[in-house]
Amino acid sequence: MVASTQATLAEIAETWELDDPPDVTVIRTVSPEEFDELLQSCMAAAGFPRRADYSYSSDGQDEAFALAWYTCYAQYPIDDLYTQPLTDAQMRLWYAYLIEEVVPCYRENGWQVDDASIPSEGLFIATFGTMDTWAPYLSDPTGLAPDEIERIQTDACPLWPPSDELYAPELLAED
Repeated sequence: MVASTQATLAEIAETWELDDPPDVTVIRTVSPEEFDELLQSCMAAAGFPRRADYSYSSDGQDEAFALAWYTCYAQYPIDDLYTQPLTDAQMRLWYAYLIEEVVPCYRENGWQVDDASIPSEGLFIATFGTMDTWAPYLSDPTGLAPDEIERIQTDACPLWPPSDELYAPELLAED
């Protein structure tokens, strides 16, 4: 298991107060796109199905829930490739994706994104990973119900470009 996965598992164990987390065999490493579906399936198999609002509930079985969460993450960790800091080339691609795909998608779904709030590519890259990082969801979703906001953010307009594009070898080699 790679160092970032071990660190994430240690963090999960600490957060959920698992004093003696089990050794778990990795079934396979996954991409970010695969992770949510596999986690959802694994948690459901452990007796904790995801609710309609995209959350999970321990239903008073906190220890069993914590163990299931840890085990599911450990069985399907996100490949280390996807946990590395983004290169400038990757951030440029992500910026273009936000401007060309996500902002129009938000607007088509009734979430107005103010053009004045959109930074230049240079400012987006310079502030990436800080409290000043821009994203379309920071625009006020006036008039949208909470479940509609969730649908737009989760299903209709994915914030991240497809992993095969964002982590293309030619983008990883640049900088």
